[in-house]
Amino acid sequence: MNKRIKLKEILIILFLIISFFLSISAIAIANYRAAYVLKYDNNSFYGWVVAVLGIFVTILIGWNIYNAIGIERDVKEIKRDLDNTKIQFDKQINNTQVIFNTTIQKQSDSIKSSESFALACIYFVQAFTIQNSNTKYLTAYFYYVKSLQYYCLCTGKSKIGRMIDAALKNMNDCLQSLNEEGQMDKDDIQDMDRNDEFLKMCHAVLNSKNNFFSEKKKKELNILENKRRNITWNIKNGAKSE
Repeated sequence: MNKRIKLKEILIILFLIISFFLSISAIAIANYRAAYVLKYDNNSFYGWVVAVLGIFVTILIGWNIYNAIGIERDVKEIKRDLDNTKIQFDKQINNTQVIFNTTIQKQSDSIKSSESFALACIYFVQAFTIQNSNTKYLTAYFYYVKSLQYYCLCTGKSKIGRMIDAALKNMNDCLQSLNEEGQMDKDDIQDMDRNDEFLKMCHAVLNSKNNFFSEKKKKELNILENKRRNITWNIKNGAKSE
C-alpha cells in the first residue's frame, strides 16, 4: 500500500515537471510566431523565461538543501532511537540474566539443602541405631553432632527444628546412659576432645547462622558438652557423676 502511494506521488511530480516545461515551450513557440507576425523583439521574453527558470532552479537547490538537512536530522533521530532501543535491549538482557542467575542459585541452594537434610537424617538414624543396640554411647553422641552439622546447612524445612530438638534430647540420653553404666565401651570413642573431626563439627554447629539452630539451642549444646567432659573425666578417674 505504501509503495503504491509513493509511486503515485512520484508520477504526479513527474507529470507536473513535464507539464511545466511543455508550458514554457508552448509559450516560447507562440511568442516566436507572434514576434514573427507582429515584427517585435522577443529577446525580452526569453530573458524573462530565463529569469523564471533561474528562480525555479534556486528554489530546487534550496529545497534539496532543506531535504539534506531534514535527512540528517532524521538520521540523527533514527540513530538516537536505535541507541535507546539498544540500551533498553541491554537492560532487558541484564534483567533476564539476573533473574536466570537468581533462579539457578535458588535451585542450587535448594538441592544443597535437600542433600544436607538427607545426610543429616542418615547420621541421625545411624546414631539412634548405635544408641539403642549397644553401649557405644559416645559414638552415638558423635553421630548426633554430625547430624546437627548437616541440619544447620538446611533451609526452608519446618521439620528441621524438631529434628534438632530430637538430636539434642538423644545426646542427653546418651550421656545419661553412659553415666549410669559407669564405664566406656572398649570400642567406643575414648577421647573426643582430641578428635579433630568432632571438634570441627562442634565449632561449625556453634557458629552456624541457621535460624533453626537458635542461641538457646547453642547454649544447650554447650551444656551437653560440659556434661560430657565431666562424665568422661569422672569415668576415667573412677568416680560417677550425679
